[in-house]
Amino acid sequence: MINVEKQVNLSEKKKCLRKQILKIRNEMPQRERQEKSEEIRQKLYQLPDYQKADVIFAYVDYQTEVITTPILEKAITDGKEVYCPRVDGMEMDFYRIMGLEDLAEGYKGIREPLPETERMYTALGKEESRRIFMLMPGAVFDKDRHRIGYGKGFYDRYLSRMENIGIFVAALAYEKQMVQKIPAEPHDIRPDIIITEENIYGNFLAEKN
Repeated sequence: MINVEKQVNLSEKKKCLRKQILKIRNEMPQRERQEKSEEIRQKLYQLPDYQKADVIFAYVDYQTEVITTPILEKAITDGKEVYCPRVDGMEMDFYRIMGLEDLAEGYKGIREPLPETERMYTALGKEESRRIFMLMPGAVFDKDRHRIGYGKGFYDRYLSRMENIGIFVAALAYEKQMVQKIPAEPHDIRPDIIITEENIYGNFLAEKN
């Protein structure tokens, strides 16, 4: 039997924690966010799993999130296929971009790829041999890699759909977004690693043949 009261309590705890940590993030001075974002990016670039990736799924930074625009530009320059998320109703898909000019204001003012169906990433199931590395945003994280997103569940649903593809997921966050413990639920999907300006938390992808 589902314990509805327990689920409601967990949901409320998550909402309170999200509100508290986002307030802290939003109050960070712009220069501090820029400097810490650069430190996070440099940690990312040094990861073998990122360097060896053929395909990058990356969120486009919005408001006070860790800044990803330079990552998109560098990955494209380095010859990687870059895909960014686009929301359609309650679902999210990733579309390939060839440059920042392929992004336009979309869901809640977030920059999204133009909706050209032929550019949407289509899973090839077990035939997918390319290394895929995803950059995931979020509101709150803990050292066990639990995550609180923004409340819509887009990444949980997308990764559930793609569970057979072998996507390596790295969340980007400021150290101020890390807490001791997050109230977790069974359906929550954890990133493989969390990169902050101070630490890298989590497990690294085993070498693929």
